[in-house]
Amino acid sequence: MNGDASDGPVRIGVLGAARIAEAFVAAVRGSTALEVTAIASRDLDRAARFAQAHGIARALGSYEALLADP
Repeated sequence: MNGDASDGPVRIGVLGAARIAEAFVAAVRGSTALEVTAIASRDLDRAARFAQAHGIARALGSYEALLADP
């Protein structure tokens, strides 16, 4: 990434699906420079519910899985 606008938004994965994650996702939602593309929780069902509720493409059942994802 060279900072050129054609590179698109920076893709972000969020660790945790608690209240602070909701506040963060809401704050990022209006940005054209950032995009939340994944959410990880120790509970895959919780991550999936959070992802569905917030329009996030991917849900993962562990923090390690998100950290290992390119």
